[in-house]
Amino acid sequence: MSIITSSQNQIVQLVKKLEKKKYRQNLGLFIVEGIKFVKEIPAEWRVEGFVMSESFAKTADITDFAPAHIVTDGIFNSLTDTVNSQGILAIVRQRTFAAEDAMRANNPLILMLDGINDPGNMGTILRLAQSADAGVLLSEDCVDMYNPKVVRSAAGSFFHLKFAYADLEEAAAMLKMRGIKILAAMPLGARSLYDIDLAQPTAFLLGNEARGVSPQMAQSADERIKIPMIGAAESLNASMACGIMVYEALRQRHWN
Repeated sequence: MSIITSSQNQIVQLVKKLEKKKYRQNLGLFIVEGIKFVKEIPAEWRVEGFVMSESFAKTADITDFAPAHIVTDGIFNSLTDTVNSQGILAIVRQRTFAAEDAMRANNPLILMLDGINDPGNMGTILRLAQSADAGVLLSEDCVDMYNPKVVRSAAGSFFHLKFAYADLEEAAAMLKMRGIKILAAMPLGARSLYDIDLAQPTAFLLGNEARGVSPQMAQSADERIKIPMIGAAESLNASMACGIMVYEALRQRHWN
């Protein structure tokens, strides 16, 4: 078993580069870490190779992981910021979807993300999207979907989603042509979420954690809605608000 012992090794340097957005974009690659998520990578996502620690390679059946690059435990730990690393990661080819792909459903539910920047929020929203079989449209200033923190937080959900970065104003026009109603989530929205018919084709527009929905996108919405609250909080966390809206749509569509 050949062990990579140099931090200057080409594969080690590649994994380190993929921590940065510009290299992920230029190379079209990203990292998936952890045995559970590595095993869940669907066949349609191309795996370029696996990197694993010496300890992992000695204790696990690695016959399914090829090509495999085995590195010392110290080098592997330098490639991840996970507290308790599981000793394996995959280098995966990114996939590209068109905005239309996110809209292809019999009764679409779309999440339009306008400047979502927090990786944890993004990961949670992607998990919600998978739970509702929702398409995802992202503005170009959203956090990178392939950011390692997003990948971990999403728990593999984006492998099962149709998502696309898009000009949201152009996407809004496409949605309206298809009869999909755009609802902007805003603290001062005119109507309560619970007064809206969400059984129809619907797109929820969610804004940036600090500034909310941008003025130009608010103009593109068919309606501005709010989540009614008893307390004095001005607004909810983006992923929390998304969860409430998604599950109200599911309730109306499946359990009303």
